[in-house]
Amino acid sequence: MFPWRGVVARSIQYQVVVAVVRFDGRQDGDVTLDARWRVLASNGSELAFQRSTVIQGVEGSDYEPMIAAMDRALGILGQEIAAEIRALPPGEEARR
Repeated sequence: MFPWRGVVARSIQYQVVVAVVRFDGRQDGDVTLDARWRVLASNGSELAFQRSTVIQGVEGSDYEPMIAAMDRALGILGQEIAAEIRALPPGEEARR
């Protein structure tokens, strides 16, 4: 649980802060996930600030397809965040 202390705090390279602006959907429609997110270095300095809007089609008229679309949207958001972290220059967390 944040804030981290002790050994856990010393081993963290990055912190990701996500603010979900919108996450909803309609059966037989689309799911929309709109989020702003930041990647912070271990010292708290901001390394990246992004906004992601992910839209996934709901393939059915029941709740299960809508939940599946929400799951896909979360997965895409996670992939976008991971790609941003991988793109950071090596040792970036130590320089800021």
